[in-house]
Amino acid sequence: MTLLLLGALVPLLTVVSQQPGTTPIESPRLQVLRATPSGDASDRPTIIVIFDRPIAPRLNASVDPATVLSVSPAFAARARWRDPVTVVLQPLDVLNADTRYTVTVSAKLQATDGSRLAAAYKFSFRTPGGCCSRPGWPTARPGSRVSR
Repeated sequence: MTLLLLGALVPLLTVVSQQPGTTPIESPRLQVLRATPSGDASDRPTIIVIFDRPIAPRLNASVDPATVLSVSPAFAARARWRDPVTVVLQPLDVLNADTRYTVTVSAKLQATDGSRLAAAYKFSFRTPGGCCSRPGWPTARPGSRVSR
């Protein structure tokens, strides 16, 4: 009885919410509220993207977080959902020095309400230069070997 009553109310609510002579309003597009880092970043930055609505209501049991973001140039990382609206990408190692990375949020991503991004969302960041970075000089990072 409850299911039948609820099923009867949904169309009624839809009709009541629309004004005569108007077309139904589509739900707005999925949006990225915040993406970090941007500009200058550390050599092992945590990449965080926050959406305006839930994507993964059951976290890792719903949308694979590894399919949400891609980074160029690529690096080994661990992707996870922090909460239903926040995906986190953590590099497994120090990133290359003085390198610009571009992060792309997939346009195929779908929120729980069915909405999608209007287009792929991109942002970028740059890692710091090496300890002795000068034009034409090789950059080094801790633990790397120098060859002549």
